[in-house]
Amino acid sequence: MKPIPQQEAEERFDALPAHLRESLFSEKNLSLIWDFGETNHLNGAKIQRVADITGAVILGFVHAEDLAKEFISDVGLPTDIANEFAAEITRKILAPIMDE
Repeated sequence: MKPIPQQEAEERFDALPAHLRESLFSEKNLSLIWDFGETNHLNGAKIQRVADITGAVILGFVHAEDLAKEFISDVGLPTDIANEFAAEITRKILAPIMDE
């Protein structure tokens, strides 16, 4: 994932509906990402990067369909873990907010 300029991220954040802004800072969502990462023996930096990429999806910088690919290329996750992580995030974080 290419770096996102701070100003552009702030502009997108300000334009988000409230439920998407809340999702970005949700303790529940962060716990889900952190727990999955720890279960799969990822270090804190990799878990944080997964959270950052998930946030980039919510902000519209990355397509949800590209999550696994980003986890492989950007975070260095093995394909099986990247695919499982992407499916989990899509099912438990992204799908519920897309339905709103």
